[in-house]
Amino acid sequence: MTFDESIETTKIHSISGMLDPASPFVTSRPFRAPHHTISSAGLAGGGTIPKPGEISIAHNGLLFLDELAEFDRRTLEILRQPLEDGRVTISRASGTVVYPASIMLIAAMNPCPCGYYGHPSGKCRCSHKQVANYLSKISGPMLDRFDLHIEVAPVEFSDISSDKKEESSAEIRKRFHPQGIFRMNGLKEPVLPAMPK
Repeated sequence: MTFDESIETTKIHSISGMLDPASPFVTSRPFRAPHHTISSAGLAGGGTIPKPGEISIAHNGLLFLDELAEFDRRTLEILRQPLEDGRVTISRASGTVVYPASIMLIAAMNPCPCGYYGHPSGKCRCSHKQVANYLSKISGPMLDRFDLHIEVAPVEFSDISSDKKEESSAEIRKRFHPQGIFRMNGLKEPVLPAMPK
């Protein structure tokens, strides 16, 4: 985190009453993970005297929304403009306040209400309509704000707790062949970037 980012983040945490007296200068990037029952005002900010919400408190850091489909749809839609503009504007009769909101947004969700849709065990008990309704809770424009969508396959506990020797990062790297990585010096063949040690 740069010095300017630390100053800006410290100001927001100070306004929110979140500064630790023992460490009154924020030097690490914020990580915020609000519960899915959060209100619109809790996420975006507000109140009679507008205070920053989770979006601004996570400024220069990461906002993690677990169980994305469980959030109120209107609450999620509030994120759209701040994600584009990098700021939250709160207007009241007494005036307008603008808080910064430059965040990395990460979200996680189940594929259906029971969490087993597509699972190899076939345990899903949801109807196609239930799955469609669950997934439709997140609008297309909201999904467009996510640069990367990854489906994570389930992992059995026995696989995680196994004593079996796993493939090392170096071994995996040998298998990796990046088609689009070329050095700036004009090489015609892809070159693997140096791996940190």
